[in-house]
Amino acid sequence: MKLSLHYVAGLYDGDGSFMIVLDKHPTVLSGYQIQTAVVLGLATYDSTVFSDIVETFPDLKFTTFVGRKGTSFLRLRDKEDVYKFLGIIKPYLRVFSNVRRAEIMYEVVKFILEHKHGMHYKSDVHFDYLRDLIAKMRMYSKRSVHMKRNLEVVKDVDWLRDEGQKYVPESFDTEYVAGLFDSEGYVGLINRKHPKALLGFQVYPIVNINLAIYDSSVLLKLKEMFSRFNPQLKFREQNNTALFQIVGNSNVKQFLATLCPYLKLPTMKKRVEIILEAIDFMERGSHKTENGKLKLLEYVNELKPLAKRKVY
Repeated sequence: MKLSLHYVAGLYDGDGSFMIVLDKHPTVLSGYQIQTAVVLGLATYDSTVFSDIVETFPDLKFTTFVGRKGTSFLRLRDKEDVYKFLGIIKPYLRVFSNVRRAEIMYEVVKFILEHKHGMHYKSDVHFDYLRDLIAKMRMYSKRSVHMKRNLEVVKDVDWLRDEGQKYVPESFDTEYVAGLFDSEGYVGLINRKHPKALLGFQVYPIVNINLAIYDSSVLLKLKEMFSRFNPQLKFREQNNTALFQIVGNSNVKQFLATLCPYLKLPTMKKRVEIILEAIDFMERGSHKTENGKLKLLEYVNELKPLAKRKVY
């Protein structure tokens, strides 16, 4: 099934990686070969969406491989394919750091395709230009210090936050939000002790989307877009995290109902199904008995095997 480009962009804005590495190579004039890759990493049980992405871009040569800890990857490595993919998807990306990385990577690959002859770059000047672009691209990565593959970059997080605050994403639709939520979203039941609660504890549904603080402009846009559901934005300076959050039966139910038709990942769809069933159960008041309390705990336990595995 072909996917909306808006959905694909949301998915890559969350769990996609735009990668360039420098490999030493004795036959290349500059001494280095530039390798590029666009990679999407998902839990293996969610990798069924890979076939849909391949169908959406039938002219591109994707490969798949399985990593550690139950993670699978969809990868583009050929520079012409990377160039074509970025040219198509770049206008739909909205997360600040990903937009910048995709823009720079597009320029790098374009320059290589225009100036490369066989395995060789025409001059050291060309390579120096590319090296500067690659260093700039790594400033926008998720890691703070890079010492891998012959290029060290120390990221100035304060500068990145300032740049991120200036960035205003263009508008996006519900399909983009579904892609971002499939990749970076969380929906669950919070189970907390509460002395004034009827059964001694309180269970309530919650929706989160986490991004780096310098990428929070998208979350600000989401807050405006879904203001009718009373979302909150929280910032955690100690781990550079911005959190978009919706809490409460009615608000969570309506938010999920908006996204449900566009979600694609099996685990997220199953989690949403369980949460909506639990909300209906609580709205009927069925949780206010001892058996109802046990049923709520069943919902909580049912969600645990479906926990999202983060990819870094």
